[in-house]
Amino acid sequence: MAKTAIVNARVDRELKDNVDKILKHLGLTASDVINMLYAQIRLQRAIPFEISLPDEKLIDYLEKTATGFTDNAALLKEYGLSNYMGKSKRSKIKEAQ
Repeated sequence: MAKTAIVNARVDRELKDNVDKILKHLGLTASDVINMLYAQIRLQRAIPFEISLPDEKLIDYLEKTATGFTDNAALLKEYGLSNYMGKSKRSKIKEAQ
């Protein structure tokens, strides 16, 4: 398939730089990923991933832990998130949504 269309997008510079590094390690370019995304949208006739806002308690918890709060167990209990203990961050976020 000839690639003749151009897509222009404005993206936060820091986000772009971080993602470009990840894509480089994966052997992909931004164009590769955009083509994959477009192909999946065409196949599924929808955005191929869930778009939602995380729980406010979880956001507050993640902000506090990112700023160096060290007693994670106490903080999880305080926010009623103790059921997330022992799971990966990715699964914690996914479940909170």
